[in-house]
Parts: sequence; structure tokens; C-alpha cells
Amino acid sequence: MNKKLDQRGAVAIISVVIFATIISVLITAYLRSAVVSQQQSTNYDLSTRAFYSAESGVQDTIREIRLDSSKLADKNTCSPFSNSNPDFNAPDFGLSYNCQLITITPTKLTGEVIPNKQYAMIRLEPNAPVVSDLKLVARWSEQVQAGSTEPVLFPRGGASKQFKPFSNWLVGGNPSKPIHPPLEVTVIDHPIEPDSFARSDINQRKVFLNPTKASNDNDGEVNFKKSDNDVSTQQDQLFNNSKCYESNEASIPPEMDSYSCMETIDIKGYLFTDSAIYVRVGSIYGATNFSLELIDGVNPVSLKNSQALIDITGKAGDRTYRRVQQAVPLSNFQIQYGPGAAIVAGEGICKQLVLGNDTSVFTSNTGCNPLTD
Repeated sequence: MNKKLDQRGAVAIISVVIFATIISVLITAYLRSAVVSQQQSTNYDLSTRAFYSAESGVQDTIREIRLDSSKLADKNTCSPFSNSNPDFNAPDFGLSYNCQLITITPTKLTGEVIPNKQYAMIRLEPNAPVVSDLKLVARWSEQVQAGSTEPVLFPRGGASKQFKPFSNWLVGGNPSKPIHPPLEVTVIDHPIEPDSFARSDINQRKVFLNPTKASNDNDGEVNFKKSDNDVSTQQDQLFNNSKCYESNEASIPPEMDSYSCMETIDIKGYLFTDSAIYVRVGSIYGATNFSLELIDGVNPVSLKNSQALIDITGKAGDRTYRRVQQAVPLSNFQIQYGPGAAIVAGEGICKQLVLGNDTSVFTSNTGCNPLTD
């Protein structure tokens, strides 16, 4: 007698197995996603806490060097300063900064300038004696890294030194191709606190650096040599084409040092032992970051009393670290606010001011000679 097998039970078992497998896969995927999300959230939280721990280290360092001048020195060991405030008791939340480094004699000074709003006035004071074969290297307009939301800036395609209106400061009038801001650099040289000095003892040279495409830059370095200070040289050097690249260009040379534009200014003959040498930096048409470097022959010169470079590594938990570096201005680095000079003249300007109640005294004095008075 033939028996007909009933396969309904087997089908039910197989269905249950498949269903259970699908449920297991879904649950496993959900649990894995939850664990990964939790780990990412934890990592983000620890990273944020480590960052603010490093930020607090920067502020602690600024406070300490302002309270205690003996701490205003190069510091190459990681151990943080002991807190000078005996009443300060910070709660322990597993946060700390475990490395505190300070450089007060950097070879590069950095800052930001904003047209008609913010200028930088910097006294160049070498940390050691220098010779007179000196050059000042100015860099500006930071490079744009891949993935950045910062707008890409472009150099001027031609070599024209005529500045267009701000609304047309674009390559070929293309709104998607804004041009790098021109940099305004003034070098001022005057005697160090003499009993008396004449106007002829003060030397001021100014240049507007035209952000020209590197292949079109045929002006060479700016000539601010002390021996070439006649009026015609000053006027010829008032505008100078400078080497610039597209701010996101992959082939920007390493010498640009993370900036898109660079110019070298020859200041041979300036004597730092007898004179105070100041550099005033501004920009036109747009805000920009800048870097200044003084070169003695081929060697960078370390500068004192200008900036303190603070380098802090913050820690959160057992193995999460964040590093913060910040440049803090010292006495030789001043930020000036407000509009710049309304008039620039290589031959100088003479002004005679008279204060009084009678309007008749406000008359022109024809004897005012800007070259001699």
C-alpha cells in the first residue's frame, strides 16, 4: 500500500527558519548600527571635550604670561604651568591638557587685515644682531583645501596695475572668479627715541601688491633699499605685480607656505640697532590672512616681542587628544581699527593746522613745502 507523504509540516518548518533568519539579520544590523552610532557619538563628544580642554589651555597660558613676565619665554617642555591662582580649584571631569608649548621668538608673524577696518602695525625687532642684507617676505590669501566651503580666489590674468572698481574685481567679469585682495605694505624707519631728529631722518616706503598670475609676474622683488630712496624710485615702486596662484591649485610651490600670493621686499641698509623698523599691513577689496618673514641673507630671523605661538594638546578620556595652536600678539604687534590713510604720496605731504575762534585764521600757507618742511 502506497502512503502519500504530507509535506505541509516541512514547508512550515522551512518558512519558520527563513523568517527567523531574516529577523536575526535585521536585528543584528539594527544592533550594529546602534553600536556604531553610539560609538560615533561618544567619539564626537570626547573630541569636542578635548578641543575645549585645549582651548582652556590656550587661555590659561595667555593669563599666566600676562600675570608673570618670567613665563614669557620659549617653553619646549610639555608640562603645563602650575596654576598661579591658589583659589582656583577646577572640578575633575576627566579633562586636561597634557602638553603646553610656547614660542616667543617666531620667524613668521601672522595676522588678518580687513579693508578700512583692521590694520596690523608691527615692529620688527630681531632677537639677535643681523647684517644689512635683509629682505621681507610677505605672503597672503590662504590656500583653499579640498572639501572647504571657502570661495576659491584667482590671480589677475594680465599685468595691468590699474585697479578696477570693487564690483568688477573679477577675472573677465565672471562673478564665480573673484580676485585675490591686493596687499598694502608700508615700511617705516625712524630713530630710536633720540633727543631730537629732523623729518629727513624718518623714512617711509609704501607698496600695493598687485595679485598677478605667477606666469605674468615680471616686476621682480620690491626695491625698498635704503640707498634708493629718491622720489622717482618711490613712485615707481608704489604698485608692484606679485606672484599669485588660484587658491585651490594643486601645483602651488611649497615656498608659498600655505598661502596663494607672495612678494619679497628688499630692505637692505635698514639698521635695527639705530632705528625702529615698523611694517604696516592692510588690504584692499577683501579681508585676508597674511604672513611676514624677515630674511637675513638666506636665513630666517627670529623676532622678539611680536607674537607668542601657543601650542596646546588637550585630552579627554583615556585616548582622545586635540591639538590647538594660536598666535597671541605681544607689545610689538598692534591691531589698528578704522579707515586707512586717505592720501598716499611718495614725495610727502605738508599739513599746517591752526586752532582758534576766528575763522579768518584758517588760510592757506603758501610757504609749506612737503619736501623740506
